[in-house]
Amino acid sequence: MNKAILLFLLFLLIIKCRCENSRSLFLRKFLGVKYICNKTSCSPSTIIFGKNQVQCEISCLNDLQCYLLTFDLSNNQCEIFSSISIDYGNLIQQQNVITMITLDNEQLFNSMLNNITETPTIESTMASRITATSTNTGDAITTNRETTTSSSTTITTATITTTSSTTSSTSSILRQLPQLVKPVLPRVLQVLLPQVPRVLLHHLVPPRVLQVPLPQVPRALLHHLVPRRLLQVQLPRVLQVQLPRVLQVPLPQIVLPRLVLPRLLQAVLVQVQQQQQIHVSISGNLLWNKTGITVLGSSAAPVPASGVFLDSNDTLYAADEAGHYVVWKLLKNAINATIVAGTYGLIGLNSSQLYFPNDVYVDRSGNMYVTDMGNNRIQKYINKSTNAITIAGNSTFGSALNLLGNPHYFTFDPTETYMYVADSGNNRILRLSTNSTSGTNGILVAGGSGANNTNTSLYTPWGIHYLPSISNDLFITNAGGHSVIRWTPGASSGTFVAGVPGISGSDSTHLNTPMGIKIDNYLNMYVVDYNNNRVQLFCANSNVGITIVGNGTAGNSATQLNSPRGIAFDSAMNMYIGDDVNNRVQKFMKL
Repeated sequence: MNKAILLFLLFLLIIKCRCENSRSLFLRKFLGVKYICNKTSCSPSTIIFGKNQVQCEISCLNDLQCYLLTFDLSNNQCEIFSSISIDYGNLIQQQNVITMITLDNEQLFNSMLNNITETPTIESTMASRITATSTNTGDAITTNRETTTSSSTTITTATITTTSSTTSSTSSILRQLPQLVKPVLPRVLQVLLPQVPRVLLHHLVPPRVLQVPLPQVPRALLHHLVPRRLLQVQLPRVLQVQLPRVLQVPLPQIVLPRLVLPRLLQAVLVQVQQQQQIHVSISGNLLWNKTGITVLGSSAAPVPASGVFLDSNDTLYAADEAGHYVVWKLLKNAINATIVAGTYGLIGLNSSQLYFPNDVYVDRSGNMYVTDMGNNRIQKYINKSTNAITIAGNSTFGSALNLLGNPHYFTFDPTETYMYVADSGNNRILRLSTNSTSGTNGILVAGGSGANNTNTSLYTPWGIHYLPSISNDLFITNAGGHSVIRWTPGASSGTFVAGVPGISGSDSTHLNTPMGIKIDNYLNMYVVDYNNNRVQLFCANSNVGITIVGNGTAGNSATQLNSPRGIAFDSAMNMYIGDDVNNRVQKFMKL
């Protein structure tokens, strides 16, 4: 009898979920139209790569704050906006892009049960704005993925509805659930069913239920929700103690008002994605004003900058490599810069001179470090002194661990105990103590086996960044190999993450002599593509680049770069680029 009562309660739960809870999503779809919002008032967007159009729509469906999404057919980029501007002037014409504007209205669900497609005429004010940018027609998106083309004067709207009986969206979610469902399911259930005893949470919904095709779920649930072992484990306690307690709770409290199978699956999917560490570009819109501001250098006082650095006070430091062999310092909001290392216009070996300085770093104590590439050494300036001490290498090019060969850029660990130097001439990365002295051996942590385009070698390593709070790997640009590789210090090999090793190119998956590199807290990569005169953004776990600065053509306008090298960010994520041949440092404001 008790088993029958429990089955009856579960049946009511299923019926209630099926009948009372759903989410409808209306999409107004525009072909060949892209939504762009560069305004400061725009909320952050989420960019996801590797999804098809259906999965992009499902991602919007799963995001209760989704108001608009765009899908780029050329690179499978899905961008979801949590809010949109009412100004339809932000819709621009672009081939291979689909923009879908959503209308979340659950009250219309019952009238749309039979997937009846209605085709309202666009209001004249809206039509004039849309037709000014595109003459494409809209499509309807239904739950069974049928598409109906409307006339050029109408936009078709339909529903994507999630229920426990027939929903392709939820079916797609089910197909994505891997074996990780099992460990996260109890935690999800504890959130959604706080009134249900713990013993039921662990046994009520076995993971295999989620693998059953969606149309069979109701029958499968009745068959699987109460496994025999549930009634065999502590039977007197479950039936005599826990079950009466459940029966005493009013059914609406057990079946929470918003509890529905699709929402449960959505919560499970979120947990799975978190466990898989699926990263997306979510640091704001990841957009910068493409019109740069020259903050250092001019036609009268050129600064052919290579490496650039900003300290915690947003003071800018720039290595003037081939022009004047010095390091410049520019205070925040200042106009005039000062020389803090090197002798203007003079090459030399003494403690006050430099020869092709490439990169600069200032630690929290105010000590400054410079890679003196032409002199094959690392110079350290203590307490703002203009006379340096050599802490690595000397004037001799060499491959021994106490020598360097044309060192370019370097990066420091968070404690500033060690620095990792891109020893380009030796195709290796050396770890050196920041308190070492000339003649001290470094430790080989990557490469060192010659110049090759294999994952066990480096090819003219130039840029390097290390952010152990996000990843234990070094991110290294192979300038000679046209690639980016991530390498765990001390490992015998790395993994290519951008570019095609040994092949230069200018499309979204190729690089041409990459130099500077930075990663952010979301593991997105920013790569200075030297010979393509641009800066490429690679979202986490994606090898498809997005050009965020420069247009690929060398030039000296405010929107162009000419052989850019170094990259740095200030505290507001404004971007600074060492624009070498243009003799300047360009600042690009974060939008």
